[in-house]
Parts: sequence; structure tokens; C-alpha cells
Amino acid sequence: MKAIALTATERAGVIDVDSEVAAGDGEVVIRMRGLGLCGSDLSRFLGHRAVPQHPWVIGHEGFGTIIAVGDNVDPSRVGETVVVEPIIGCGHCRQCTRGSSSLCGERRVLGMTEAGIGAELVALPSSHVHVVPVDWSPSIMGCVEPLAVAVKAVEMARVADDADVLIVGGGAQGIFIAMILQGRGIRVTVAEISTEKASFVASLGIPLASEGGAHDWVFEASGSAGGWRRALGSVAPGGAIVLVGMGAAPIEFTSEDLVLRQVRILTSYVYDHPGGFHSAIEAITSGAVDPTRVVSAVVDAEDVQAGYRHALESAGKVVLSFENWGTA
Repeated sequence: MKAIALTATERAGVIDVDSEVAAGDGEVVIRMRGLGLCGSDLSRFLGHRAVPQHPWVIGHEGFGTIIAVGDNVDPSRVGETVVVEPIIGCGHCRQCTRGSSSLCGERRVLGMTEAGIGAELVALPSSHVHVVPVDWSPSIMGCVEPLAVAVKAVEMARVADDADVLIVGGGAQGIFIAMILQGRGIRVTVAEISTEKASFVASLGIPLASEGGAHDWVFEASGSAGGWRRALGSVAPGGAIVLVGMGAAPIEFTSEDLVLRQVRILTSYVYDHPGGFHSAIEAITSGAVDPTRVVSAVVDAEDVQAGYRHALESAGKVVLSFENWGTA
């Protein structure tokens, strides 16, 4: 069975893996049709975040078709087109039972804490695969997971309709946040230091921010130390910064930077089960967000190395397609 994997630092390709995939109790088998690449995938490709071993099967923003079900799963689910929710909480701890599965101490993160879903066939809990319209394209399905991250950040912030919002970072995450807020009629600008990414953002009808200004809300979506400095310098007195992007570089500030101006700091990490994916799917089906506008390339999985290079060097999101793999 084919799978896509990191084979060395800055090297990715198609490998052969064990083809014995069966649905256990409460599970389904999915014939994968593709997956999206995100910033965490790129950091592992570059070696900035270590993987347990090489080769390492990648993928967490996946989608496909259910071809088999295990015990205690409705057989009628066979044939469903689905997207995968790749963060799987234990389901019984305090965090999970109160609706905060993203904080579960025993959570599984596909493609991160264990091998990813970038293979022809995968078996997963039926609770974490969500049905979507059969006519959705790879460009749409590859964006559901990152859109769920953006939806949670916006819902948590509860931004007022008359607020002025700055988003730092013009990658997919920043763009999705901007789209959601624009859909509500909220004034949004994006700060992006990459000329190519800034041009891409502007082509979507999202205004670019000028230097200076004081904003009621700042969403930091770059995960960089420079992005934090821009956020802190751009928030208005009494305003709030929402940290969405993650990075390992230290960020510096003093208590005076926040207290004297009564600046609030919030953080938002991924999404919670199952509402996060439900909200993202609804945002697409309702027309509130068109994720296809964010995708700049759909690349055949056989060319995964080129897909990574495109994602690193170009603006917009990359989706890998397994459609040419045929049947396993």
C-alpha cells in the first residue's frame, strides 16, 4: 500500500507500507483521497520540529471515502465522503467531558504524536470522521481542518461588530480568520511581511494594514517573534491580542506593556470535538467562507516533494491529491 512520508530532512516521497488495514470496534476504514499541507507539516519537513523516525507518514488534514465499518458502526456509512478530525481525545477525562477535548492530556494527534493519514487506507474512530457533500472538491475538503482552527479562535474572541481588527500573518490561518470576520461585516486588515503573500491576501479582497494604528483586536497568526512584536505594538489601550500561531522562538514583554494599557491576552489552540468541525463545515455549506480561494495548488501525491517546495515558496495553501493512486 502506498503512503507519503518524510524520508529525511527536506525530503518527502511515496513509500510502501503494511496493507493490512481493518476496522476495529467503533472504527471505519477510509480510502484516502488527499490531504492539505499546513505550517506544522512544513516545520517537520524542514527539521524545525523533529519526527520520531524516518520514514514518517505525514498528514492530518485528510479526506476520503468510507469503504468498510467495524462493529457498532452503522453500515449505511459505507460510501460516505468524509473529512478527518485528526485530534482524538480520550473521551472520559475532565477536559473531554466538559467539551474541551483540545486540552485532553491523553489526546492523539494524527501525523504528530503518531503516524499520519497520508496512506491509501486508514482505520479511524467513526466519531472523528465527518460526512460532507459528495461533490466537494479536494480544495474544499483539504481546508476543513484549518478552517475549524480559525472558527474556534473567532468564536472564542467574541469580537463586536463595530470592532477594528488586525490580523498578523497572511498564511492560510490568517486568511481564514479574516474571511470569517469579513463575512460578519467587521473591519479587518492583514499585516504580512512577505510581498508575495501580501499580494495574494490583497487579491482576495482583504485590505493590507499600514504601519502603526491602534486596533481593538489583534489576531497573531504567524507564530513568529516578529509577529508578536507587531501585535503588541498595534493593539489599542483596552484591546486584546489573540495568539493563534505557535512558534518556538521566545517572545518578550514586560507586565507594564500589558497592565498600563489593560491589554488582554487570549490563546486559542485547534478546536474541540465535535463542534469545531461541525462549525467549519457549516461555514462552508452556508457560503460564509469559500476555501477554494485560499488554495493555490492541488498537487498529485506522487509529486509530494514539489508540493512541499510550492508550499514553502509560494502564497496560498497546497492540497495533495491521491486521486491517481487508483484502488489499493
